[in-house]
Amino acid sequence: MIRAIVLLFLLIHSCCAGYSQCVSNVDFNTWIHEGPPLNGNWVVGGGGSSVNQTINGEPTFYLSPDTFINVVINGNITVGVGDDDWVGFVFGYKQPIGNSTYYDCYLFDWKQLIQGAGQEGFSLVKIQGNIPTGSNSTYFWDHTSDPTFQVLATDYGGNKGWIDNVTHQVTLAYTSSQITILVDGDTIFDIAGCYEPGRFGFYNYSQANVTYAGFDYEIDAQYNLITPQICAYDTGIFQFIDTSCSSIPTNLASWNWDFGDGNTSTAMNPYHAYNASGTYAVEMIITDNFGCSDSTTKTIIVQTNPIAGFTSTDICLGNTTSFTDNSVLTGGGSIISWLWDFDDGNTSTVQNPSNLYTSDGTYNVLLTITSDSGCIDTTTISTEVYPIPVAGFSVSDVCLYDTAFFFNTSSISSGSLTWIWDFNDGKISSSESPFHIYSTDSSYNVTLIVISDNSCTDTLTQTVQIFPAPLANFTSTSICFGESTAFTDQSLVINDVITTWSWLFGDGSPEGNSSSPMHLYTDTNVYEYNATLLVTTTSGCFDSITLPVTVHPLPVADFTNDTVCLGQPSPFLDTSSVSNGAISSYIWDFGDGIGTSTSQNPNYIYDADGTYTVQLTITTDSGCVDDTSISIGVFSLPVADYSHIAVCPGDTTFFIDKSTPDVVSWEWNFDDLGSTSIKQHAFYIYEESGFYYVQLAVINSNGCSDMIEKLVKAYEKPTAGFTVGPALTTLIAPFVDFNYTSSAASTFEWDLGNGFNFTTTLDTNFTYIYLNEDTATYLVQQIALNVFGCRDTFDLEVSVKEDFTIFLPNTFTPNNDGINETFSPKGIGLASNLKDYKFYIFNRWGDMVFETDDILESWDGTANNGNKLAPTGVYVWHINLDVEGLGRHQYIGHTSLLY
Repeated sequence: MIRAIVLLFLLIHSCCAGYSQCVSNVDFNTWIHEGPPLNGNWVVGGGGSSVNQTINGEPTFYLSPDTFINVVINGNITVGVGDDDWVGFVFGYKQPIGNSTYYDCYLFDWKQLIQGAGQEGFSLVKIQGNIPTGSNSTYFWDHTSDPTFQVLATDYGGNKGWIDNVTHQVTLAYTSSQITILVDGDTIFDIAGCYEPGRFGFYNYSQANVTYAGFDYEIDAQYNLITPQICAYDTGIFQFIDTSCSSIPTNLASWNWDFGDGNTSTAMNPYHAYNASGTYAVEMIITDNFGCSDSTTKTIIVQTNPIAGFTSTDICLGNTTSFTDNSVLTGGGSIISWLWDFDDGNTSTVQNPSNLYTSDGTYNVLLTITSDSGCIDTTTISTEVYPIPVAGFSVSDVCLYDTAFFFNTSSISSGSLTWIWDFNDGKISSSESPFHIYSTDSSYNVTLIVISDNSCTDTLTQTVQIFPAPLANFTSTSICFGESTAFTDQSLVINDVITTWSWLFGDGSPEGNSSSPMHLYTDTNVYEYNATLLVTTTSGCFDSITLPVTVHPLPVADFTNDTVCLGQPSPFLDTSSVSNGAISSYIWDFGDGIGTSTSQNPNYIYDADGTYTVQLTITTDSGCVDDTSISIGVFSLPVADYSHIAVCPGDTTFFIDKSTPDVVSWEWNFDDLGSTSIKQHAFYIYEESGFYYVQLAVINSNGCSDMIEKLVKAYEKPTAGFTVGPALTTLIAPFVDFNYTSSAASTFEWDLGNGFNFTTTLDTNFTYIYLNEDTATYLVQQIALNVFGCRDTFDLEVSVKEDFTIFLPNTFTPNNDGINETFSPKGIGLASNLKDYKFYIFNRWGDMVFETDDILESWDGTANNGNKLAPTGVYVWHINLDVEGLGRHQYIGHTSLLY
C-alpha cells in the first residue's frame, strides 16, 4: 500500500556516486485508464514495464497518477497491426479524471497515412475545454483548431508516419519553459513557452494492438541566471520556475543552492546579494519525490560599485528642476553613464540634466550611474513640486439610451477638487460622479478634467462603449372589420441583430413571437387597439413600441354646397363620416364631363350656368368605400363698378355705384383703419393724404358676387404754422416778428386779429407793428393752401400790454418857492397796473428818513416823521414795485437835497 501511494515508478538506481538522475522501467501497474469507459482496452505486461491497447475505437488515455515538470521521458512505441490511425502521448494533463469529456492537457499524436482530413505525420495540440460527445472526429481526427482544440504545431508529409511492427523511440523533454519532442533521435517539435506541471500518459485513437514499453524518466536541473553580472551589494536573481505563468511543481522535493560565497538557499527562485566583488560559481541541486536528483552550475560576476550622489532644487509645477551630479568612483576607473529617473516617467542620460514635471507632489528622483566596468549604483533624493490632481474614473458599457454612470476616483494630495466632464457628444458636466445618456451608439472617448483649489489640472480620457439600441417599430395593414390584420416588423438596429420579438395585440389574446404575425380582431364594439412589440438584440439591448391598430368600419359619403355662381369657385364641403378611422381619399366628379378633384373640400369653377349632378366617392384609410350624388345650380355673376372724385383730407369723397345687373347688396372697404359701408352710394372722409385701395363687393339676387378695387387719392394737405416774437409786447414797443414754419403750401391767408387781413404767395418772414392799438390779446390766424385747394389753419395769440417808465430828479429844493418842493417818481403806466409799491429814503448813515406805499405821496424834505427839516446833502432812494403783466422791479439811486 505504501509503495502504491508514494512511488510512481519502479526505481532502479545505477549507483550511489554523484547525483541520481535516472528512473528506469516505469511500472504501468500504477497507471490509470481514463476517458469514456467503453474506449480502449489497456493491458499491462512485462511485469509492469509495458502496456498494450487492443481496441480500434474512440480516443482513450492511460495516465500516470502524479504530475511532472522539468523531466525527460524516454520510451518505445510499437504498432503491431496494419492499421494507419493515431498513436502518441499526453502531458501537462490536469484534472478532472474519470470518464469526463472535459480536457486540459497537451497532446502529441502521430498518424501513418492520410485518411480523409487526417494527415500523415505529427501534430502538437493544446486541449482545454469540453469536447462534446459525438465531436471526436471533428477534433481528434480532423484536427479542427479552435479555442478548445488549439493546434500548436504540425509536421505533416509523406513517409512521416510510423512503420508497422517497428519499434520507434520517443523522447519528451518537458520543462516550465520548453517542450521538446524527438522521434528516433530526430527533433520533431521544440517550442518555447510557459508550461504548467501535469500528468503524463499514452494516447490511442482508432488504432488496435499498440504497445508502449521501456519507459524511463530523468530529472533535469536547469535554471535561468537572470543577472549574470552584478555589482557589489546588488541582488542576484536565480529563477528555476517562472511563477508568473507556471505553478509550483509537486514532483520536486527540494532545491539546494550554493552561491559560492559561503551562503546557501533552499528556495525555488532565490535572491542573493554579494557584499564583495569577484567571480562566484553558483550551483543548484534539485531532488524529486523519488530521490532522483540533478545539478547545474553557472557563474556570476560581481563588480566594484561607484557611489551615486546629486543635488537638486525644489520648484513649482511648470518650472524646470535642475540636477547636479556629485557621484564618485574610488579605486580607479571612471563613471561612463548616468541614468536619471525623475519619478514622473521621464528619464535622462545627461550628467547634469533638467526636468519639467507635469504633475505635483514629492518626487523621489533616482540617479543610476554606471562605471566603465559596468558597475551600477543608485541614490534617491526627493524634490518637491506643488500639487496637481490625478484624474480617475470608471464606467461600464451600456445600451443606447440607458444611463451611463461615471464613478469618479480622482484624488489630490492636498486641497479640494472640481470636475469638468466632456462626454464626447457635445455635452459636459461639472458633477463629481455624473450620469449621462447618449443619443447615438458608438465608442466615446470620455474626458475628465479635474481642477484643484490652486487651479492645477489633470485630464483622463477613457472609452465607453454604447451598444446599439434597437428602434422598435412595426406596421399593420389597414382593413375593414372581419379581415385579419397583418403585422410587419419594421424595427431597426445598426451594427447588431434583433433576435426575439414579443407581440401583445391589445385584445387579451395570447402573445405572438414571430416577426410578422397575422391577427383577427373579433370585438365589433372596439375599433382601436393598442398593439405592443418588444424586440431584443444579441447584445441584450431592447426597445418596445405601442402603436394603435384600427379596424375600420364603412364610411358614409355626404357633402354640402353653397350657391354656385358662374366664373367663381364653387366650394364643396365634405360632411362624410366614419365611426372610427379617417377618410383617406376623395374623388369628385363635378358632372360637367370635365372637372374632377381628389381634395377633401375642393373649389370648382363651372364654364356655364345650369344644373349639375355632382358625385363624391370616398375611401377610408382602411380601404373602405362609399359614394353619393347631389344636384347643384350655377348662376350668372354681377359686374361691380363705381366712380369717385379725388378730394383733400378732411373733405367728403363720394362713391357712386355703377354695378349691374340685379345687385341687391353692396359692401365698401375704404382701406382706412378698417372703415366700411353697406350703402349703395357711399361717402367717406379721409383724414390723411395718400393713396387708398377702395374695394366694392356686390351680390346679386342669386347670391352671386363680384368685387372691384380702384386706387383713390386724397391729395396731400399743407401744414400751416408760424412763430411770433415776442408773443407779449407793449404799447411802447408794439413790434411783433412773424416767422413761417408751414410746409407744402403755395398760398397763405393771414388774419392779424385786429381787422387787418392779407393774402400772399410768399413765405418770407415779416414784422408787424400794432400801432394806435389798445391793450388787448389778438388771435392771429394763418391759412395755408396748396395747388389742389387743400388747406390747413394755424392760430397763435399776440398780447399788447401797457408799459411803464419811471424817472426821479437828481435834485430838489423844498424852500417854499413853489418849484421842486417835493421829491417823488414820475412815469407812464404806473397807476393803472400797479399791484404793489414801496418807496424809501435813506440818509448817508443808512437811517431811513421817509417811506410810503402810495404812488401819489412825495417826500417834502422833512425827517423824524415830518417834525423837522432834513439837512442838505445826498440821500439814497429805493423803489420796489410790481406791475400787472410786467413783473416786479427794483430801482436804487440818489438825489441831492438843497434849500
